[in-house]
Amino acid sequence: MTSRHGVFSPPAGEGVFLANQFEPPLVASKQREDGRRQSSFVPQYGTTEDRGRRGLTGIARIFKGTANITPSPWGEDPMETVTTVWHFAAMQGSTIPDDNPKRKAVFARPIEDQSLTHLGIVGDTYTILLTGQDTAGRYCLIDMLVPPDGGPPPHRHDFEEMFTLLEGELEFIFRGAKSPLRTGDTVNIPANAPHQFRNLSGRPARLLCLCSPAGQEEFFKAVGIPLADRTTPPPKLDAAAQAAFIAKAEKLASKYRTELLPP
Repeated sequence: MTSRHGVFSPPAGEGVFLANQFEPPLVASKQREDGRRQSSFVPQYGTTEDRGRRGLTGIARIFKGTANITPSPWGEDPMETVTTVWHFAAMQGSTIPDDNPKRKAVFARPIEDQSLTHLGIVGDTYTILLTGQDTAGRYCLIDMLVPPDGGPPPHRHDFEEMFTLLEGELEFIFRGAKSPLRTGDTVNIPANAPHQFRNLSGRPARLLCLCSPAGQEEFFKAVGIPLADRTTPPPKLDAAAQAAFIAKAEKLASKYRTELLPP
């Protein structure tokens, strides 16, 4: 197969070949079972200087087979910055499952979406953005607004839990060790590890909590106090109400793969 950029001659048999990313466009193809060859485009990047300095340094071989590539002169490139060129490459059959058209994209807009669930949990406000029903059970995502002095008591789960702090600052206690979590930080808590977090900053903090697999959101629904929106604080609980909340949480925790720990 020949183009103005060069000649690409793959051997007989099944094979797909891609050119080095710093090279001028080359032709890549695969030999099909019926003996014909087919090609398609993939993106490529490089600068004039890169291409001139590196030359043809080789190819990446995909699947099986080898290839002989004869580049043609690249010529002058008027662009001095990184430019995009295209390579031909054949696509082999995918190993991932087919798309499921029954599943839809789910958009969670906590400010304007009145259908989201907002809950009061241990003085914090939790908004459930994505449930296991939305993600085929793979994870849930929860928006957490933690006021000063807020945060859950020590606990652990039989699932992974990841937090990304959007606003404010928190103190995370992981297996007894204290670490600050500042705006933009992310922490992953391994399954079964004791942990908690506290807001000692004197101002509200907001974070995203992802639990994988899903299920934690159902625990929050079972024990939480329904609230109007994402920023509504939970009502203050008297001693009797607090005791009732703790008793309910302790009773249901194991059902949702959670264990509440002593302070």
